Amino acid sequence: LLPFIGWDVPSKSIESSKLQLSALACLEELMVGGHPVVRRHGGKIMSELLGCIYRAQKSTDHVQDGLLDRKGDAGVNTNEQIVAAKAVSSLGIRIACFALVLCGERAKALLESVEEVEGKNEYDPVLVSVAKDVQNIKEGFVQLP
Repeated sequence: LLPFIGWDVPSKSIESSKLQLSALACLEELMVGGHPVVRRHGGKIMSELLGCIYRAQKSTDHVQDGLLDRKGDAGVNTNEQIVAAKAVSSLGIRIACFALVLCGERAKALLESVEEVEGKNEYDPVLVSVAKDVQNIKEGFVQLP
């Protein structure tokens, strides 16, 4: 599922967003079913989720900033692109919070490595914001023993 979540199509067509949404929903169910072994894959899972959310938010910014034509790439309505990207981003953040609870330390370590250290950061500010959002929103989730 991780390749589908990380699938980045330059046109950001509605179909690619549908595929990502389906893969995100499946990942959630897979993590629940495989929760005893999910902790060993926390870094891989979280890195793909962060990349997916980051690309969705960046594509929303590009559409809103007018970097795409009015009809967008491949003739897709930009309003549809914005809604699809926001859906992927919202569900991605929810699944990332869920993964942070289930995957434990490896997922947390990845998020912390993205966050700013000593006022200096080598990552895109949008990615840093995504990592902080996941950490903050996760507090509303129930922590497993």
